[in-house]
Amino acid sequence: MKEFEYTGISTTVNHAVAIFMLLHKHDIERFVVYNAPDDMLTVRILYRDNKHNPETAGVLA
Repeated sequence: MKEFEYTGISTTVNHAVAIFMLLHKHDIERFVVYNAPDDMLTVRILYRDNKHNPETAGVLA
């Protein structure tokens, strides 16, 4: 599992959330939005990343 956390104004948080909405619903474990200081929001997303490690792709074992 990987964690993504972002704090910003509501429009930028909405854009970050929209990207994660492209994932399958089973890949998102937890999705929480908090109030942050100065009228900002913090979003914390715990998600499953099933991508292969690009550093080892194509390397023979």
